[in-house]
Amino acid sequence: GYCIHRRGARHIAADQGAVIQYSKFYSRRFWRLYPTYVAALLCTAFIDYWVRAETGLRPGQDNSLYAFLISLVALQGYFAPCFVSNGVFWTLAMEIHLYLAYPLLFLISRKYGPNRVILVTLLAGLSYFTVDAVWDIEGAIGYRQNETPVILPFWFAWATGFYLAEIEADRVSDLSDFTWVILMVAGFAAGFSLHISGYTTLSNIPWALFFAGVLRLSFKNNGERMWSLVPGRALAFVGIFSYSLYAIHVPVFEALGVLLEPITNESKFVSIWPAICVGLLSLPIGYLFYRSVEYWSVRSKD
Repeated sequence: GYCIHRRGARHIAADQGAVIQYSKFYSRRFWRLYPTYVAALLCTAFIDYWVRAETGLRPGQDNSLYAFLISLVALQGYFAPCFVSNGVFWTLAMEIHLYLAYPLLFLISRKYGPNRVILVTLLAGLSYFTVDAVWDIEGAIGYRQNETPVILPFWFAWATGFYLAEIEADRVSDLSDFTWVILMVAGFAAGFSLHISGYTTLSNIPWALFFAGVLRLSFKNNGERMWSLVPGRALAFVGIFSYSLYAIHVPVFEALGVLLEPITNESKFVSIWPAICVGLLSLPIGYLFYRSVEYWSVRSKD
């Protein structure tokens, strides 16, 4: 939410009548996401085939053309499971849906202010949880995986990043450091309590307060508290290719897992050390994938 709205917040701050240039916005989003997404899906399909040939196991859920097409239009969870074994892409589908909803938040913020955005998204999320508790909406979604494919429970979390961009653009007053710390502590306590109580999706709302505080405080003093230090620089470097790492790490784990150690039917390592080795090896492989695919797709639109 912060990254996507940072440009828009500055436009509104400079011109109260600012509008979204839809063709440019969605063109940038398409080239940012889809070449890497499609390449990762195809790589995963190939590696799944190889894993099945080597081990006899059947990784993944659905390798049909129908599931592939459903994943391309970001409707996995509604009409089909995630294509092949790269199940993390349910979150990418969620992100695409949030991009489609972004113009509404932009309009609300421009006309009524950033505080109204936070209120609308919070009420939308809480209303969804209430309706689901009464009518079991989640139970009617046949292909949901780890979480619901509906964006409403995650909208507030996305909007907290949106709100941070508005603070940075001086469209809304910042909170004091003390207030941010209080929100972080309360968000962590509530999020952790809800999570261990089984309310995983609902816990996203208080968790959002915690992570918004972490992000906001990391920006203080031009980022000297975090981003100019060695750990922060290392994280920032990984952040450059983090989308490629996210997109490719599941098939990397599968392929290297077969090479390093036999895996069980649950695709879990027997011991922790191969998992650690694969986790470390996935970093350079993710970077190579970034240089091979993502870098060129993003560069082509600069």
